[in-house]
Amino acid sequence: MHDLEANRWVDQYTRAVVIEFNVLNPNSKLFNQVIVSFEYTNDGGTLWDVGVDVVQLYRYAGSAAVLTDSRGGV
Repeated sequence: MHDLEANRWVDQYTRAVVIEFNVLNPNSKLFNQVIVSFEYTNDGGTLWDVGVDVVQLYRYAGSAAVLTDSRGGV
């Protein structure tokens, strides 16, 4: 947040900042979806929230390319 303020991305008129990014773990073929949000209140306070979800986007598993459902079953 300090870097955003220093580079004038955030000023006194900013009400919310949302940062989203994805990280892939190639060993497990799982994606981590991260959402960090900051909201500035009228009384000068800051509310924040962090959400992390693990997502399996690849439907094929293993060298045999077996089709699996989201629960890992065949």
